[in-house]
Amino acid sequence: MSDRKSCAPSNSGEIRLQLKSRAKQRWPGVPVRISQTGCLGVCEEGPNVMVYPQNLWFRQVTVADVDRILDAVEDFVSGTEESR
Repeated sequence: MSDRKSCAPSNSGEIRLQLKSRAKQRWPGVPVRISQTGCLGVCEEGPNVMVYPQNLWFRQVTVADVDRILDAVEDFVSGTEESR
């Protein structure tokens, strides 16, 4: 049995749902995938959000951070930034 802290009590499920919902509202018809992963071994830092292919990693995420995360990838998703 692991003694690692789980992200679930930190509202990680609601964060994922809000990311999905707001991404669909912001970019209707654009294929943006938001998925859940297993433990990445950094649960002590609260819920984590990783954005690919930009390689952005957000730690200690709360629902209040959802718009900031989406803002961080706005240019890429809207097609105004070239992929790397």
